[in-house]
Amino acid sequence: MCENNSNKNNSYEQEFDALLTAIYINNQEKRKEIFQTIKNIYDKYIKYKSRENVLASERRKDLQTNCIPWLVNQINKVMILENGEEEVDAISELISEINGFGTSKPSEKEWKFKTATIKIVEDSSKGGIGGMIWNSSVVFSSLIDEGKIVMNSNSNILELGCGTGLSGLMCAKLNPKQVVLSDFDEVVIDNAKKNIEVNESSHNMSTCQIDWNDYMDIDPEDVLNYLNTNEVELDDNGKFMYKQRRIFKPYIYNTVIAADVLYDFKHAYMVPKVINYFLEKDLGTSEEKEKDNEFKDTPWFHRTPIIFVVVPIRYRFENEIPEFENNMKNQNFKLLYEEVLRNKKEKEEALEDMKEEEERINFEREIDESNTSNEPDPSIHKFKFYIYCRN
Repeated sequence: MCENNSNKNNSYEQEFDALLTAIYINNQEKRKEIFQTIKNIYDKYIKYKSRENVLASERRKDLQTNCIPWLVNQINKVMILENGEEEVDAISELISEINGFGTSKPSEKEWKFKTATIKIVEDSSKGGIGGMIWNSSVVFSSLIDEGKIVMNSNSNILELGCGTGLSGLMCAKLNPKQVVLSDFDEVVIDNAKKNIEVNESSHNMSTCQIDWNDYMDIDPEDVLNYLNTNEVELDDNGKFMYKQRRIFKPYIYNTVIAADVLYDFKHAYMVPKVINYFLEKDLGTSEEKEKDNEFKDTPWFHRTPIIFVVVPIRYRFENEIPEFENNMKNQNFKLLYEEVLRNKKEKEEALEDMKEEEERINFEREIDESNTSNEPDPSIHKFKFYIYCRN
């Protein structure tokens, strides 16, 4: 019996060692093959074992440590591929399975930027893909480094679809009045709360749950009139009852931020509606409005109310971006600035892997030449950065 167990363990070690070699080589043409190998090992040695199985628990930790980072990286790459939706779903499901047994611990990582270092707890075992860092939030944070996203002591900020909260945490380092991280998923919000705590940012940060669906069929002006003519009782979260749902007051924030919130076509319609509800009215004086032209070349210094949005350019969501732009116009927002840009951290990592100087030069030239195109690029991911104000 002992000999049989030993043979089984040797079989696992051989398969796992071969998998580690494949992950290390990381041949993208064998992406699906590597994914299937991880799944086979998980199904064979872990999935159907009891919770008390110590050996299965140790093997689960092997996959969490060595395979989860690779799987997450593949999601970032597959996201922009045409018809990549099923593959993304399969990878996400496997990540949840590997992490969802209850034995995994959330991972903490430091993200170092020029202006701040942010500690992020990622917990995909509970929050799914909402518990992971996505490239858009990294790009958003880098834009703060570059001075293209600016806050001040009067900035009252709402982040939509916060996920881990990286973007909002970076904004909080600029010492605004307040940053509120919002999401629909309570588990994601709980993880965002942890990230506020580990970054010691509770003095100017908080969280709230916002269901975008609650704000689709209501006009903020109608809600404001209702509040002015009726006494309402606010709950502990600051919500009140209106048309059979509990909602927040309108026009609360002078700054709204969002990173990677267009992962479904309907979101291209919903996000502008939600922004319109929560972003305060433009009550600037005629003199203040006359000075707006002074910031034509530096729109990030435009007075509030203001909106900063970063969205990835993906084959999978190629229709969402123009639809989002159109709906922002419909909500009477004015586009101050837009730019197609790259994930600079990803570009730096790619250049580090290139040993030949000529290869590095050619790669940089190709990237720069195609940088303004709206077409997705699987080599270094592209993003659109927007700055809007009220019209």
